[in-house]
Amino acid sequence: MFDPKDFVELCNDLMRFSTSFSEAINRTIAGRAYYGSFLLTREKVRALCRGSAVERQYNLLCDDPRAGGLIHEAVIRITKQIDPFAGDLLLSLRKRRNRADYDLTPFRMIEARDAIDDADDYIRGIVTSFRNFNVYYRLVERIILEVYSKI
Repeated sequence: MFDPKDFVELCNDLMRFSTSFSEAINRTIAGRAYYGSFLLTREKVRALCRGSAVERQYNLLCDDPRAGGLIHEAVIRITKQIDPFAGDLLLSLRKRRNRADYDLTPFRMIEARDAIDDADDYIRGIVTSFRNFNVYYRLVERIILEVYSKI
């Protein structure tokens, strides 16, 4: 199975390139830094929901095309409940990824470097934060059901 942390490692490798495509590389780094962090968390939550009352709804948010981008909202909200600092980092990574993908104003190398630094910090912290997942289960269940109701 693919390890989403490899996306963040790829970002570090991409930072070494300086070509006529540098801005495209910077934008790619921002996207992969977010997706490495997001996918890691999405799958941690999926594993923790296995066998729970909301397993079916969570899996549909992850896998059903009708859910659109709702899984991003759910994962960010869940992360904010478990670790507000990590949740803010993940939201910042998503906003930076959206800017890299949709805003055509210049996207500088410093923004790509910030994405890598935030992803590294996020991944280091989230492993510890999710050890307390059971303490937050009722809140997580509520978030999943709220977001699922939007489908």
